[in-house]
Amino acid sequence: MNFNNNIAHIVYASDNRFADILGVSLVSLYENSKDMKDIFVYILDSGISAENKEKVLSTAHTYGRTSLEFIEATDITKKLQIDVSVDRGSLSQYARLFVSSTLPDNLERVLYLDCDVLINKSIRELWNLDLHDKTVGALMDAFSRYYRRNIDLEPYACNMLP
Repeated sequence: MNFNNNIAHIVYASDNRFADILGVSLVSLYENSKDMKDIFVYILDSGISAENKEKVLSTAHTYGRTSLEFIEATDITKKLQIDVSVDRGSLSQYARLFVSSTLPDNLERVLYLDCDVLINKSIRELWNLDLHDKTVGALMDAFSRYYRRNIDLEPYACNMLP
């Protein structure tokens, strides 16, 4: 599949507790990115109820966006056989670590968004950002001490990467 600058592939990860928040983010995505020809949304599902899935699908249909797929999220505790601590959010936040093995193989680029992200303008510019042949473009996050410990970072390791 060739990269298309007018068709975005967006990934979210959510469980049932964050389904409403996901819905708000989707509305902001769809409302502010009407200039995109299509937006494919992949939701890494960590136990979203059938009722909440229907609400999410209804939101997509309201905006004429029918390309939305729920994909069972990788359970990090089973995959790595470790006990994972969560201080805020949920285990679904770790599903993004396995995104490359979860999504369809033919995707050249995806944009991962946290469920609590509000999009206030079109994602076109972000989607078309030149990564200068880098595999990943990322934004620093305020990692909690539990998240750091789970991925073997020192509790107060610097967020800055070279």
